[in-house]
Amino acid sequence: MDVNISDVFETRREKKCVAINSYKFSEFRENKDTTKIFRCTNRKYTVTAKLTTNLKTVISINGEHSHDELVEETITKQTVMSLLKRKATTDLNMKPNKLIRQELRHCPKSEHLSHSDVRLFRKSMYEAKRKIFPKIPKSLLEAKAMMF
Repeated sequence: MDVNISDVFETRREKKCVAINSYKFSEFRENKDTTKIFRCTNRKYTVTAKLTTNLKTVISINGEHSHDELVEETITKQTVMSLLKRKATTDLNMKPNKLIRQELRHCPKSEHLSHSDVRLFRKSMYEAKRKIFPKIPKSLLEAKAMMF
């Protein structure tokens, strides 16, 4: 079995994710012998992968995938999306377009992304920022209640 780790990235919730043979795995737990167990992100299937602590080599894969492989463009889009959302919530003063340009400049596989993907990034970043800020009051009573 030929195993290829194509990408290692962090999710929006700061958990490690690994793309192995066009399947996405998220961090599940760490064993006592310091190896890490990753689980398929499609929760219907119980496929697990055991990796070394440096996330460079796969020790074993338990189970079989019975769902379709993820396309390289989809994996790239999801990694960029999670990174941009995390940056948008931590760096509130920077505009989303500037963050998107910076990330696309550093992303090696950005040629797979389309204009509609960039619009989706911008929209999701604004929504992530909006969740941090308090709601705007609709009436004077709500404004007073928020202040006191």
